[in-house]
Amino acid sequence: MPNSNVIMVNEKRQDIIIAPIGFSWPTLFFSFLIPLSRKDFHYAYVLLFFTIFFPIVSNIIFAFVYNERYISSLIQKGYTLHHIETQTYEETLEYIRKIYVKTYGDNIDANYINIIKIINQT
Repeated sequence: MPNSNVIMVNEKRQDIIIAPIGFSWPTLFFSFLIPLSRKDFHYAYVLLFFTIFFPIVSNIIFAFVYNERYISSLIQKGYTLHHIETQTYEETLEYIRKIYVKTYGDNIDANYINIIKIINQT
């Protein structure tokens, strides 16, 4: 999904983050600097470790999975979905469902239903 973003909001911290969706070209080329610039220190350390020992392979693998992991970590920190800017409705639903299941498991709760309502409004 090229040029797609998710806008995440944390009401308690009064913080808004725009998180990209899909393949991460910056991670492919700049490795651990991308998580570091996003203040995602956990993945910055993980990516730094793998970049030292497996430089090319780790960048390719993390380029495919990093944005998804970043959104999952934002959800765990209390951020909620506010708006989605994507290509198609079906891609949006599938991507959010996949992230939600990886973060919380197969249990559908009120948060997931609210996400679907937000997607239906856009």
